[in-house]
Amino acid sequence: MTFSTLFETEQTGNRIDLLSHSGREWITEQTTRWWESQGWQAVVWDNTGNVPAKGRNRIIRDWKASDRDCLVMADDDITLYTHRYSTQTWLDSPITEGVYTLNSNHKMHYLRQNSTGWQGWQWLETQEQSQFYVIANRDIPLQDEQFSALEDLDWAWQCWDLGIRTHLLQTVFLREQSQDKASLIAQDRETRRAVYAEARKLLEAKWGTAKWSEFKKIAKIA
Repeated sequence: MTFSTLFETEQTGNRIDLLSHSGREWITEQTTRWWESQGWQAVVWDNTGNVPAKGRNRIIRDWKASDRDCLVMADDDITLYTHRYSTQTWLDSPITEGVYTLNSNHKMHYLRQNSTGWQGWQWLETQEQSQFYVIANRDIPLQDEQFSALEDLDWAWQCWDLGIRTHLLQTVFLREQSQDKASLIAQDRETRRAVYAEARKLLEAKWGTAKWSEFKKIAKIA
């Protein structure tokens, strides 16, 4: 019996695929219960022992082989701040087109710079595709499993290189519940910094740069 059936939550027909691994059962369960309480079906994928890209690729392949129009995919600690801007509206009826991610506290500089007079949906073209993915384009590439970190940034660059523009929906906010707790990447900040430094080197070796402004010139993106 799931949380939604226990409390007879009205089902919306929406589905989210959550990426998890062992040692995170507490947050996975908490997140699953939250989505089910909103009437969503939550499908959990165990990625124990693998880099995040490998698990996301399993989810992407599964979606591409299905008849579902859209894939909503997130890390297992992601819920939403339903009180912010258009988040509740999106939760009730998500936009199922293009390739985009949601806003978060980590991207508040966008909010401070652009939020005056915001109403409805506000979009921004961006390279920042992480934590939460909405995908309605089956031409998207798989993520590069060489990366232990920054695989989401590399994936967005792959999309842009293929002519698929990625966006940030600025008026819908995700909530990250666990932050560094039970992290797959590292249990301490020093190790985490080292992993990201190595990923930046790999990004630079692959694309000739680790900077978005330079990548756009290399890829001839207007």
